[in-house]
Amino acid sequence: MAVFSANEAESRFGQLLDAARHDPVVIEKHGRAVAVVLTKEDYDELLDMKLERLRAEVQ
Repeated sequence: MAVFSANEAESRFGQLLDAARHDPVVIEKHGRAVAVVLTKEDYDELLDMKLERLRAEVQ
């Protein structure tokens, strides 16, 4: 998984997006992870899993 500082993410945004096509990319600020960039497909998959888990908890 690639890691970019917030400054790198800003200055190399195109490269960050290219990297995120293959694996999630962590963005750090002051050495702490603050965000993750991932594909729309991966995001949708995570949402679906979360919804499935919530539905199972309700039943």
